[in-house]
This record gives sequence, structure tokens and C-alpha cells, in this order.
Amino acid sequence: MSRPIQRANAALVFGGIGLSFFFLFLAARRLDLSKVAEAFSHVNAHPWLELAALACLAGYVVRGMRCRLLVSRQAQVTNSTATNIVVIGYAGNNVLPARLGELVRASMLTERTGMPLATALAITFVERLLDGLVILLFFLISATYAPEQTWVHVSIWVVSVLFGVATAFVALAVVAPQYVLGKALGISQRLQPEWRDRFVSFTTAAVQGVAYLRSLHNIWRIWVLSTAVWLLEVAMFYFVMVSFGFGAHPAWALLVMSVTNLGILIPASPGFFGTFHYIAMQALMLFGVEQAKAFGCAVIIHLTFYIPITIWGVLVMVWYGIGVGATLVAAYGGRRAPTIEVEPESPMKVLGSARRRLSTRRADVVLRAIIEALVDPAELGVGSEAREQILADVFEFSASQIQALPMRLRVAFRGGIWCFCAVSYVHARAPFAQLSSGVRRDIVELWAFGPVGLARQLFRPIRSVAYLAYYDHPEVQRRLADGTSPATARGTAVVTGAVS
Repeated sequence: MSRPIQRANAALVFGGIGLSFFFLFLAARRLDLSKVAEAFSHVNAHPWLELAALACLAGYVVRGMRCRLLVSRQAQVTNSTATNIVVIGYAGNNVLPARLGELVRASMLTERTGMPLATALAITFVERLLDGLVILLFFLISATYAPEQTWVHVSIWVVSVLFGVATAFVALAVVAPQYVLGKALGISQRLQPEWRDRFVSFTTAAVQGVAYLRSLHNIWRIWVLSTAVWLLEVAMFYFVMVSFGFGAHPAWALLVMSVTNLGILIPASPGFFGTFHYIAMQALMLFGVEQAKAFGCAVIIHLTFYIPITIWGVLVMVWYGIGVGATLVAAYGGRRAPTIEVEPESPMKVLGSARRRLSTRRADVVLRAIIEALVDPAELGVGSEAREQILADVFEFSASQIQALPMRLRVAFRGGIWCFCAVSYVHARAPFAQLSSGVRRDIVELWAFGPVGLARQLFRPIRSVAYLAYYDHPEVQRRLADGTSPATARGTAVVTGAVS
């Protein structure tokens, strides 16, 4: 990632956090905390807060249904998978600054479906646009019930212009995709050669992201689902407002929800802290609600969606594994690997600069034992000395590749190996490296190909790198080419498994 982009990202993150602190200061500077505590003490939690939480969760299920339809032209996913992808994005916004959860969600969509990242980003943008149009419609309806305020009319004008321009671009991609691609080709001719193909590929993938909307029937279905999403959001706001007992009207909830969600489109701190509370509080105070009650109500509304969605998102991340992080790093934070000159007749000579003594550290001992469970040169008919040399070369290559990972990924990998050792010890009552080869192979195959996504994600880089080094080893290639291996069929199956 170039230095100007890094600076821009840092400015966006720190600017958003600073903006949140500013809004939090505005919300709390004249606040009487004793009155806020009193407002909390009089909250009628049952059944209103339970209903608010149910409305919130139902809204995310409907979002998942909408996501499944939008991606249906590129991939087939279940409603549960689509809902989990949506929840990961919102949970990411709750724990990452500057709405970076949108990138996490697009990366998760790419990892789950295999579609290009640009297409996933386009689908995410379309969903945000649909949300904005529905919220804007609700804002226009509810503004007629609000007292006369200049900022309300200014907000309507500004938001209408922004969403109008975005809608025009999406509509052009929906109605005239060939025109958009033609313009992209024309623009690409003015770019440097290394950027030309990337720009055209990105534009093509983005245009594919709006393919589902090229039917009036499909547009109607998506619009109905989008309206349902935000009606459920209005219900969540309304139930919390009723629990505070200040005679809330549904029109109040409609306006407060609209103003608040339009306001938090601004990149801010994780979870919209400060920004959400100040804007929601100001919207409630339009209807004569006391400042303390308005702030307390804003806090409860925020917690109603923040806590369950964050927990849900974390559980999904744990279940699906670390693929999202890897995709995000590769897409936005990855660096080009250094070019290594390799002699054609001996691919494994790449290890010459990385060769080191076999480590006695526990993590390396376990890695060596895992590699022995994945590949067995003895099946090629080699002697014990050649077998040890092949395993040593494969281990050194694998260890060097793991060592080349960024620090955060190395720490995550070491943590995963530690968990693997602990679970294996509980299962077999002995350290993994001391188990027999057959037991080690059974355990590794259970983790590498079993039903737990996190375990598969942990072993995917290990087995991919180990198989690459093994089947690229000169001695292994010579044995396979001579047809002397009694396990050629197994080797083919293993390679197939590594790619899958």
C-alpha cells in the first residue's frame, strides 16, 4: 500500500474518532448525570426492550434475504449464510473505525462465494444506496410531523442531492451496462499500462454487481425487503422510546430513526459512539423530550443493536475462521513478495538463502510433526536418509513462509497451533509430536478436512505450502516421473485436496 494511501486511511480513521469524541462532548457537556440515572431507573424494560431486540434481529434476517437475492446472479447462497455475511459487516462497523466493516463484509462475501471483490463491493454499495433511499423517504414523511427547524430542511436538501447522484450512477450501470463499460475502456486509454487492465476489470466486476436489478420485478422485490428492514428498525426505536414512558408517537420513531441513521453515515469511531448518541438525542428533543431522558433513550437504543449484533458477528467470525482477515489483508494491506531467482532444474534451491538449523522450539517441533502427517516420502520407496532430507527441506520451506507472514498473522498462527496442541493432548493424552504416525495423520486429517471452518482455515496454509514444497522437490519429482512410487494415486488425491 502506497504511503499517500496509508496517510489518507490514517487521516480517515483518526478524523472519525476525533469527530466521535467531539459529538460525545456536545451530548454530555450540559448533561445532568443524576437525571440520566433517574431516567434509567424508571425504564419499563419488560416487554418493550425484548420486543426492541427481536425487531432488531428480525431486521438483520430480512437484510440477509435481500443480500441473497442481490448476489443470486453471481452465486447461490443460503439465507443463513447471507444473513451471517451481513451481520459480520455490521459487527465490523461496531468494532472498527470509519465504517471499515463494509470492507470486511465485502471480503467475507468474496471468501464465501468466490466472486470478485469489486463485485462484492458493488453489491454492498447498492445495499447502502437502497437503505439511504428508504431512510430518505421516511425522513420526508416524518419531517411533516416535526416542529419547524432549519437544520431539518437543510439536511433533506443535502441528503437528497447525495443520494440522487449515487442513484443516477447505479441506474446508468443497470440500464446501460455496455455504455458504462465503453466509457471505462475510453478512460483506461489515458491510464498507465499497469493500471489499464485493473481499471477495466474493476469496472466490469462492479457492473456485474448490479445485474440483479435489471428487472422491474426484481427491483420491486428488493425495494419491499428494504422497506421492511427499516420498518423493523423504526419498531426497535419505538419500543425503546415507549419503555421510557414519554408518550412516544410512531412518527417520532420514524423521524428519530431517519435522522440518526443518516447522521451516522459519516465515518466515525467504532460503533458510532458519540455520533449516534448526539444525533438521536437532538432528534428526540425536537418533540420536547428532556435532555436527560433523550440521552438515556439514545444510549439504550444504541445498546439494543450494538450488543447482540457484535456478539453474533464475533461468533460467525469464529465459526467461519480467519478467511475474512486474510482476504482483507491480501486486498488492501498486502505487499508484493520479493522476487526470488530460482534455477529451473532445481526448484528447491530457493531454500538456499533461507536454510537454517532445525529448531527445537515447540511450535517448530509440532509443525515438523504435522508435515510428517501430511506427506510421507517413505511411500516413494526412498531410504531413511533421503526421507529425512526431503522432510527437512519441506519443513524449512514451510517454516520460512510462515516466518515471512506479517507479525499479526504470525501471532494468530502461533495461537492456532497452541490450540491445536491443547485439543490434541486432551484427545490423545500425549503431546502431538510424541504420537504414532497413524494417530497424528488421523488428527491432522480431522482438522484439515473436518466440519469446523476455523480448523480448516488454520491448516489450509500449512498443507498448501507443505504440498507445494513436497511435490516440487527434485527427488520427489524424479521418483514420480519414474513411476517407482507405489503411492502415486494417493499423491494425486492429496494435491487435489490441497487445491480444494
